[in-house]
Amino acid sequence: MDSEKLGEVTTGCAGVTTYTEQKSVPMVEIVDSNHKKITISISGGNGGHSVVHIHDKHIYPINTIFSVLWEIPNIKLASINGGTKFNAIPKDAEAVIYVPQENTDEVLQRLNAELSSVKQAHSDTDPKLQVSVVEDSTPASSDEKVVDPEFQEKLFRIAGKQISSELISTYDDEHIKEEKNKKT
Repeated sequence: MDSEKLGEVTTGCAGVTTYTEQKSVPMVEIVDSNHKKITISISGGNGGHSVVHIHDKHIYPINTIFSVLWEIPNIKLASINGGTKFNAIPKDAEAVIYVPQENTDEVLQRLNAELSSVKQAHSDTDPKLQVSVVEDSTPASSDEKVVDPEFQEKLFRIAGKQISSELISTYDDEHIKEEKNKKT
């Protein structure tokens, strides 16, 4: 994610200089073993170069997972993985979350419904797209590690809310036309 405007998050990269800052994600023990593990996967996207294909409206699997999880209360993020290069739209992503057992059915239904909608929305641009939501039948152990709740809230606020509300609208045809008109 990057941007050339203060306060705006843009997915993609068009630069030639790379700056890397690495920080450990703060992890905590889940403590309460009354949680179920759920794995969310998106695969089979077309992917592509973030500059060349940014306007093609292909799915961004990592961003999509963040935007779906952003709206679901009481989840605990254990991991999210996807992509292999800093300047590429990934083809796949996977997240592992923990959900209180009493909310598992509701969360599974919601995730399946939202990801089915995502798959349908991308049926033309990413025809080989696959989505899955899998519940692990064994309860979590109390020593399972999850992202610190404060950090998770910040991460979801930045990556989930921002992306879900602006990803498509930022690169829709009207925006592209407006930008081209400004330059002429």
